[in-house]
Amino acid sequence: MTSEQTEFTRENPPKNEVTYAYNQRALKRWQKERLSISHNDDGTIDALFQLVGSTCSNMGMPLSFDYIVKLSGPKEQYKITEMRCQPTEGHHGYKSMCSYLENPERILGSLENEKPLIGKTLDQALEWDAKISPAGCVCSQTSRNHKWNIVLQTLHFTLSQLETV
Repeated sequence: MTSEQTEFTRENPPKNEVTYAYNQRALKRWQKERLSISHNDDGTIDALFQLVGSTCSNMGMPLSFDYIVKLSGPKEQYKITEMRCQPTEGHHGYKSMCSYLENPERILGSLENEKPLIGKTLDQALEWDAKISPAGCVCSQTSRNHKWNIVLQTLHFTLSQLETV
C-alpha cells in the first residue's frame, strides 16, 4: 500500500498531530456546541455543523446555517462525498445579509452549489489554502471559505479524537 492508500484504523487514524488553523479550545467548543456526527451501518459518516454568526451590516442580525458533510469510511481515508450549506430551518436572518438583499438567487445558489473539497480527504482538507475572511456572514467567497475551513477542521479534530480513544 502506498502512503496515499493507507487505511485509517485505531492504529492509524486521521492525522491527529497536525497544526489546525484554530486553537484546540475553539475546536473543542465547536465540537461540543455545534457538531453532530452519525456513523452509518455502511461505514460512512454524516456530520451536521450548525454555524451561528451575524450580518456584517443591517445591525448585526443573527444568522444560522447548517453545514452538512458526508464522508466515506476509514478505508477510503474519510473522503468528502457530499457537502452543502443551507440556512437553518426556521431561521431567517440570512434575508438581512447584504448579498441576499442585492441578489437572493445568487447567494442562495452559491451556498447550494459551492462544494470546494468534494472528493478530497479530511487530511487533504487541512492543507486547503483558500483565501479566507473571518466575517460573520457568508456574503463573500472568502467568508464562505472561512466557514468551510472551520467545519472541516472541527470534523477532522473530532474524528481524530474519537479514533484515538
